[in-house]
Amino acid sequence: MVLPDPVVKMIKLFCWILLIGVFFANTIIIMLSFIPFMFAAIGLLIKQPSKINIERHYSKDRVFSGEIIEICLDIEAQDGIGIIEISEILPRHFEVIEGSNYKVLWKGMGILKCRLVYKFRCTTSGTYHIGNAAIKVSHCIYGHVHSSMERSAKIIEVSPRIFDTTKAKSISNFSKIPMPLGNISNMGMSTLEFKEIRQYCYGDSFKLINWKATARNLNKGGYWPIVNDYEKEGKKSVWIYLNISKSMGMGSNIMNSLEAGLEAANSLVDFYLKQNAFVAFGTYNDMQEFIYPGSGQKHYIKILKTILRCSSNIGAVRRTDNRSISLKEAIISNKKYLSGSEPLFIIVTRYYDKFYDSLSEGIDEMSKYASYRKGVYKIMIVNIIGYGMAANSDLEKLTAQLQHLKDYKSIQRLRKKCIWIDWDPSQTSFSKALMSQVVGI
Repeated sequence: MVLPDPVVKMIKLFCWILLIGVFFANTIIIMLSFIPFMFAAIGLLIKQPSKINIERHYSKDRVFSGEIIEICLDIEAQDGIGIIEISEILPRHFEVIEGSNYKVLWKGMGILKCRLVYKFRCTTSGTYHIGNAAIKVSHCIYGHVHSSMERSAKIIEVSPRIFDTTKAKSISNFSKIPMPLGNISNMGMSTLEFKEIRQYCYGDSFKLINWKATARNLNKGGYWPIVNDYEKEGKKSVWIYLNISKSMGMGSNIMNSLEAGLEAANSLVDFYLKQNAFVAFGTYNDMQEFIYPGSGQKHYIKILKTILRCSSNIGAVRRTDNRSISLKEAIISNKKYLSGSEPLFIIVTRYYDKFYDSLSEGIDEMSKYASYRKGVYKIMIVNIIGYGMAANSDLEKLTAQLQHLKDYKSIQRLRKKCIWIDWDPSQTSFSKALMSQVVGI
């Protein structure tokens, strides 16, 4: 048995005083030596609080970003006397809004039973493990502390918020949201309606080869077969790309550009899938993910899992490759799925001057596959203005506005190539930004 340090010190003090009393043959000093001895004996007889049990109750385990969860802890301590400190450990992206996840209790002679209730807001999407409580117990006399960890693993899944489609039910609002009108997916069955002749692509059937056009192409020095392309009997397609880079970490643990981007991407995926479109989802820069075009609830869940992986390390984005991949490279790597589909492209990013060249090159590459109507390609940029999310004081807010104005000149050049949406999450919701700025095309 290992004696606590305070007890050991009391025993040492007893021995020294006793030796001094014996050496001087002083009865009073010998009697005084028994005072620390009594404290040591009492310290050994009285135990620290032990057998602490915690039972947790959760109001829900699947929520959307920004929703509130209530946790109730039923605490029971059976043995010992002393002070008990209980601190629930939460992920750094969670914000306690009511009550407290820290409590100090006094354990007396009987069994202690109490309840700790608090609420927190899930500010960042992802999959989190909660249910860890740090417990400190202090001896009622000596005050020495024993620490332990009580674990009761519970998985909370926080999904990005979804665009409020009820606000788009009216024809006037719905017409403002870009739709891939007339753009047919290349994944459907071919009809008998001839569209064009084009160069052979990987996956084309040999039955589609136009041998006369192929022979003419060989005479001109070409070596690729020429195929007949027919209109597809399929759904319209939407391709959504999300910028995953360190620059998207602008803001705080509670609110940042990446979390806003995940919310926008998830809302757009949900919205267009409900419009019976084929939706593809991809990421670029520090993390490369790609989900092939598809439709239905199962496809949405597949994309949602990818979005949650993107949010797993906000501020320290993990890489699946040794190098960063640009938007243009991401488009080129998936171009075989784009041939003939003329999709609506949507890019969710946080723009500043450094991204002008890469974003412009990406838009130029997309324009090879997107349809062109009313003087603009069907390419939409959702620009998340992240400066305001990092501003607290009035001076910082003014600086944030000046930084946005600094980017305005280069943004004007990009607006000529695409549909541009500015969204400041600290000022308005995504649904309001989308319907107030987009003009039907």
